[in-house]
Amino acid sequence: STHAILWLYNSEESWNVAKDRCSDSAYIHMPKEIDAETGTYSLDVPLGDYAVMIIDDANNNGKLDTNWMGVPNEGCGASNGAKGGPLGGPPWSDAKFSLTECGTKAEVPVSLWSM
Repeated sequence: STHAILWLYNSEESWNVAKDRCSDSAYIHMPKEIDAETGTYSLDVPLGDYAVMIIDDANNNGKLDTNWMGVPNEGCGASNGAKGGPLGGPPWSDAKFSLTECGTKAEVPVSLWSM
């Protein structure tokens, strides 16, 4: 779908700590329509280390739907194509990317996965 929710994290300590309340620890949390032609988001942020988590909110209810075991029923993805597993999301080290130079753009790939 074109309905998505994006979380941008700026530290390993905040990454993936509240599995059912991602926005509590995120640097930026934003539900947003994805540009259907390009499939992209654009954000302006200061230099630093970041990681992105996105869910495909297919039914547009504002949350990641899961089964009774907590396994996602909707697509989700993380920066750099990092994938989670049965015990949770991907590690910070797999999803982290760095912005190191002012005025530059970083294109960060995110591939949706599901269990």
